[in-house]
Amino acid sequence: MRTLIEAFLLIFTAELGDKSMLLAMTFATRFPLPQVLIGIFLGILANHGIAVWVGSQAGRLLPVSLIHPLSGVLFLLFAFLSLRTGDEEEENEHASRHIWLACALTFFVGEFGDKTQITAMTLASTQPAPLVLAGTVSAMLCTSLLSIWIGTRIGKKIPERLMRVLSGLVFLVVGVFRLQESLPMPAWVLLFAGSVSLYAFFAYRMQKAVSPGETRLQKRAEALKQQRVLLEKATNRMCLGQENCGTCAGAACMIGYAKRLLQVDEREGLQADITGLLRKEYPKDTVKDGLLIILRYYETYGWDADPDSPQNRLRKIFESILFGKTLVADSLTAYLQALRALDASGDWPDPESILSQK
Repeated sequence: MRTLIEAFLLIFTAELGDKSMLLAMTFATRFPLPQVLIGIFLGILANHGIAVWVGSQAGRLLPVSLIHPLSGVLFLLFAFLSLRTGDEEEENEHASRHIWLACALTFFVGEFGDKTQITAMTLASTQPAPLVLAGTVSAMLCTSLLSIWIGTRIGKKIPERLMRVLSGLVFLVVGVFRLQESLPMPAWVLLFAGSVSLYAFFAYRMQKAVSPGETRLQKRAEALKQQRVLLEKATNRMCLGQENCGTCAGAACMIGYAKRLLQVDEREGLQADITGLLRKEYPKDTVKDGLLIILRYYETYGWDADPDSPQNRLRKIFESILFGKTLVADSLTAYLQALRALDASGDWPDPESILSQK
């Protein structure tokens, strides 16, 4: 246990304020947290695993003099790739599937020859390797989690494009200084000035460019805003009022819960299970209007696959009021088929004709 604690404290204190914290923060402000954590864990585990199990042999197998310039070039590449313009929506969707690999590669290469790897090698030469590995990896994860906690809060307050410029700048600075030891000072100064100038040029171009993906995201955001206004009006008409209900049950009532879901700041923490909510004789024509508003959005922007999204929770509330149960579907087509199967009385309008209306 002493070995584990010693390894943890040595690495944790060595990494505070180090580039790995900046890299973890950078990834966390742009990509899904689970993917980032998986990548960081795998990269650190592989890097420190080599340090612990191979020890001093790693220096002869892959000299630090070669690793530093290679990792520097890699960081510079990441810096300029962060400024790519184009379909940002599609790019982010694609990146979220593979970002764990980029994180793993970044931390694996970036920590080669670093003081933490050398510390792990030194400790493993005299102490039990498994405990050293557990201590060093857990320390790196703790510093990464600390930086991610900071980064996610910063990311909520900074526009995405500015965050991309700042995150790329972190990679640029780390990459340039990684190459400092491998180049003569005049060449390094020229590289530094040239890289910063070129980066500033591409960053300016990216800030001015408007991508198709960004335009679609703006349209979708506006559509969601308009949908929320319409649904707020519909749920207000559905509410029976205190003259009919007596004391208002608030979010314990189906429509009260629906109204809370539409209040953006109060969505967090609301229960997803609606079976325990109060059910009353709500005006079904108005409830249908609410469901149709959601269906029109699905028709334009596609099916929402997240069962606990506010939009799908609202849909389930409206279904429960109209049909006494919720519908299960994995696509808009399947949903329309299920909806059509419930239309035995002919009271429900034809979904296909409804969805064809804009």
